[in-house]
Amino acid sequence: MNIELPRQHLDLSSAIAEGDIRVLLMVLVHMTGDEKWLEPPYKPKRDVRLIPDPDAGVPKDIQDEIRAAVLNLFARGTPKPVITDPGDELMLRMMRATLGENVAPEYAPLMREEMGFVPRDVRWRERPSGEKLAQQRVLIVGAGVCAIALGVALGRLGIPYTIVEKQDEIGGTWYANRYPGCGVDTPNHSYSFSFGAPAIRGPAISRSARSCSTICSRSCANTTSANTSASIRNSSPRAGTKASGAGSRR
Repeated sequence: MNIELPRQHLDLSSAIAEGDIRVLLMVLVHMTGDEKWLEPPYKPKRDVRLIPDPDAGVPKDIQDEIRAAVLNLFARGTPKPVITDPGDELMLRMMRATLGENVAPEYAPLMREEMGFVPRDVRWRERPSGEKLAQQRVLIVGAGVCAIALGVALGRLGIPYTIVEKQDEIGGTWYANRYPGCGVDTPNHSYSFSFGAPAIRGPAISRSARSCSTICSRSCANTTSANTSASIRNSSPRAGTKASGAGSRR
């Protein structure tokens, strides 16, 4: 169960105070549509270190201006973004500004898809009847992150599926194992699942990268529907029923 606590002005202010300037700048571009945030004096400096300086080489007075602009955006709740899809051209400009280097053009459509701006779900050209769909059953072995993602895709297509799991809970290797100190080891544009919640769910900007296990476990919780949970808990296929589909790596 995900419970969102009431937001407090001081909590948001504290999160923004610790936010990476690069991230805050891209939030401003996305939410306001104002491309001035991609140009000097706001433009971040290139930083090739494994963990870049969150101040991005931007002078203190300019940092304060950026943080104040972000805080003002969310002062009256969560606004709707002006840009719903930046398109390849703007996406490329944003990535180049963020990294301070010449990002290859082929990354733009890839990242738009990864970030959920462009849908990549498989869709029916001609949707089969409900009766025909009910005759198709997919068996997914193991309730790991990939299996849950497959379940999400199948559910959207209306294809019945069953997930079987030998552990007491879902999560696959992230449930069965612990990785102390594990984290994202390479700075990149995005570490997320495009089928996750697209809206901002409270202040989530932090100086420290979240651990992979936290990312995966939260993604599992966010994307597992009630039907999926029931399917996992009542996962015995009927006798004589041929299960089609595939197993999933865990």
